[in-house]
Amino acid sequence: MPTDAPEHRETDNTLIKALAAFRWKRMLDSGEFATIAVLAAHERIAASYLIRTTPLSQLSLDVSERSSTDVSSAVSRWRR
Repeated sequence: MPTDAPEHRETDNTLIKALAAFRWKRMLDSGEFATIAVLAAHERIAASYLIRTTPLSQLSLDVSERSSTDVSSAVSRWRR
C-alpha cells in the first residue's frame, strides 16, 4: 500500500447521529417544518427515531479534537 494512502477509519455513528440531530433541530427551530411528524415524513424516517435522536443536539460536540476530514467524511457517509 502506498505511504500516502489514507488509513482506514471507522465511522463514528454517534457523531453522525448527533450531526443529524443538530440538522433536524435547526430545521424545526427555523420553522421550515412545523412538526416532528412532518419532518420525519420528509426525511423518510420514523417520528419515534427522530424523537429519540434529537436530544443528541443538546450535547456539546468537541469537534476541535477531530480533523475536518473526519467530520466531512462522516457527513458524506451519513448522506448516502
